[in-house]
Amino acid sequence: MKIGYVGNKELKEIDEQSKILNKNGCWEIYFGHENEPDKKLLREIIEYAGEKDVLMVYSLGCLGIPIKKFINFFCELSKKNIDFISIKDGIDTTKKGGDEIFNVFIALENIERESKQAKGKKGLQSIKMRGINGGRPKKETTLIEKAISLYYKREFTIKEIESSTGVSKSTLYRELNKRKNRNP
Repeated sequence: MKIGYVGNKELKEIDEQSKILNKNGCWEIYFGHENEPDKKLLREIIEYAGEKDVLMVYSLGCLGIPIKKFINFFCELSKKNIDFISIKDGIDTTKKGGDEIFNVFIALENIERESKQAKGKKGLQSIKMRGINGGRPKKETTLIEKAISLYYKREFTIKEIESSTGVSKSTLYRELNKRKNRNP
């Protein structure tokens, strides 16, 4: 059985997609909702479809999902032995070698991920070379020392120490624990 999915488009495009899917043998067609991909509906289609059924769309763009999610979506189809056809994009897993395109998608997704990782590493190296340390800035040690001395005087509440020094309660206790562990 061929199951069609019409993406989130204007009414005219929905009608055109429906006609094309009907011409290609889809008699059961699901319609996506406005302005967002209907993930729940796509999941229902996968659950409804049986082995050797075909999910057909006019184009990959009709699914409205990013490539990484599309790859996961296709893997789910493959696990259930559901074929996939995208008419406009010329993808047809019912034909010999039709699923090879997804190996290309997976490779492209891996390249994209590795590229982002490399850019991130280069950026961090560049920042370090300029002498800029990443992460959250440390509190000035003089403020921490002042907060600790006020704490040991036992004349002020923690809230008063926080407001006068700017050192948070958690930072104060963390520093006190460090000192306690150093001098048991």
